[in-house]
Amino acid sequence: MKIAYRTQTDPYFNLAAEEYLLKTATEDLLVFWRNAPCVVIGKHQNPYVETNRRFLDENGIPVIRRISGGGAVYHDLGNLNFSFIYFVNEGAEKVNFDRFLAPIASVLRELGVDVEIGKRHDLLTNGLKFSGNAEHVYKNKVLHHGTLLFDSNLDHLQQALSVKSDIRAGAAVSSVRSSVTNLLPFFKEPLSGEKFTSIILKNCKKQFQVADDFEMSEPDLAAIQELAQEKYRTWEWNYGYTPAFSFTTKFGKKSEYEISVKNGIIQQLTLLNGWNSEGSFLKNLLTGCRFDKNEICAKCANENQQDFVKELIEEMF
Repeated sequence: MKIAYRTQTDPYFNLAAEEYLLKTATEDLLVFWRNAPCVVIGKHQNPYVETNRRFLDENGIPVIRRISGGGAVYHDLGNLNFSFIYFVNEGAEKVNFDRFLAPIASVLRELGVDVEIGKRHDLLTNGLKFSGNAEHVYKNKVLHHGTLLFDSNLDHLQQALSVKSDIRAGAAVSSVRSSVTNLLPFFKEPLSGEKFTSIILKNCKKQFQVADDFEMSEPDLAAIQELAQEKYRTWEWNYGYTPAFSFTTKFGKKSEYEISVKNGIIQQLTLLNGWNSEGSFLKNLLTGCRFDKNEICAKCANENQQDFVKELIEEMF
């Protein structure tokens, strides 16, 4: 195994790097990394259900879909992420969370933190979650990644993931919310984020008896940037990949509608009660449109319907 700390904090790059390394690695890896503020959702989740869109938009926080399952998590520079890429022998169990959680928990216990492995494949201290984890299998390799909340902005975390939505998630996977904590208060002496990272790296190298660091080549970095641009920065991956969903809403002259969305595109708008003329207009306007605030605003502006754009957006987003 080789271990590395990746200094890039661009979340699009970092999620692309996980997929790239999973598919190209020729040996076991453990990589630590941090992201600028973002929300990372599971592969089969609905970002409109899992996130507080208004808070994210106001604070410029992007939503990015990852390749593994599981729930939504908030990342910022106060959170340290870790990714194992592990080769599995033929016939061996591929999905095994404890295989990766146990050594991380051991490293933290050596630092004086009382750590337990939770029933939902998370790490807790004093009954509070500080690490969520997920896995993804690719051929004979497993990607296991997790978070370590060290000094994250927990207020932003709560707001980013707090949402009251009328959207029916359909086949999308819903997150299970847990009470969370940072690790910082549980250390005997104050630590900076950089010092915490340095200690974790040093202790993991000792735990796994690793001498060599892993470094990516310039071609690797270029390929990751390309993957980030072509996949992880796209609306099609982050929103269009969302499983089909529907919801009811009221706007305009207080008419009520059911809206069905598939592949991020509004497929059907059904008038449940209200004004038929308004219903026909909105159906023609929005059917085939992305379920996207900016695109809907542009559609309404093109039709000189600015008067009810504000109400429309407030009701839908």
